[in-house]
This record gives sequence, structure tokens and C-alpha cells, in this order.
Amino acid sequence: MKKDYLITGGTVLTVNSTNDIWHDGAVLVSGGRIADIGPSAELSVKYAGADVIDAAGKAVLPGLVNLHLHSGLIRGTAEDMPVFEWLAKHVDPKHRALTEPEAHAASMLCYAESLLAGTTTVLDMYRYMHRSADAAETLGMRAVLSPYVADNPPTSTLNRWTKTSD
Repeated sequence: MKKDYLITGGTVLTVNSTNDIWHDGAVLVSGGRIADIGPSAELSVKYAGADVIDAAGKAVLPGLVNLHLHSGLIRGTAEDMPVFEWLAKHVDPKHRALTEPEAHAASMLCYAESLLAGTTTVLDMYRYMHRSADAAETLGMRAVLSPYVADNPPTSTLNRWTKTSD
């Protein structure tokens, strides 16, 4: 059973219908979900038994959502090239050589980095997405997963969930 905890003293930014902002606000997390939001003084009394996290001087906001992630280990390579040349010379050959364990390790790394930056949900497009699902489950984050697809041979052969023979 997950313990309740109360984040207090921060500036709480909401995404509710009125975009409320609570200066010296508090957020109760119960069972892994946001259960209550309001002034720190009020919620501290109401939930006196919860573990307290002091967020004084900090912003408290909902988790971020990354709607375009590729969980590969090739980020930052040859970024000075035109996109289609970069895809043909760097991305596609690496995708063809990718193994299932490497795809899982890449997802673990990318999702851990995401969580550390406050991103709780990703839309990931890569290969061996069942291994990305394993990584997301292990790390406790939400993920929408789509296999890597393209409309240009030989790239289009990479849209399978299993390793290709080419």
C-alpha cells in the first residue's frame, strides 16, 4: 500500500478549469494520485498523518508530457546534417543493427531522464516497443508507444516489432 504524502509550502500551479495558483499551497498524494489541493495551513491540519515534503521556494506542478520522443541511444549524433541525409547515414543503419536488449536499455535511460526532468508521460516512437513498455512499467511512468515507421524503403522495413533480417 502506498503511503500518503503532503507536499507543502510551494507555489502550486494547477491545470483545473480555472487554472488556480496556490501560493504557499499544498498537494496531498494518496495511493499514487493527487487527492487534494489547497492552502498549506488548511491541508496540513486536515492530513496531519501524512508524510510531509517541504516545497518552500519551489513550484509544484503536474507532470509534463513529451509528445515526441525517440528512446534511442543516438541522440546528438551528426545533428549538423540535413534531416534526410542524417536519417539515411546515421539513424537507419543504427536501427537495423539495434538489438532488443539495447532497445530496452535505451528506453530505461530515456525514461529515467524524462522522470528526472518532471516528464511523467511520453509518446515514444522506436523499435521493440514491447521492451519500451517493460521499461515504462518498471519505472512507473505512462507511455504511448508506436513502432518506428516510414514510407521510404528500406526504412519502411523497420516498422516491425521484431528485429529485421536486413
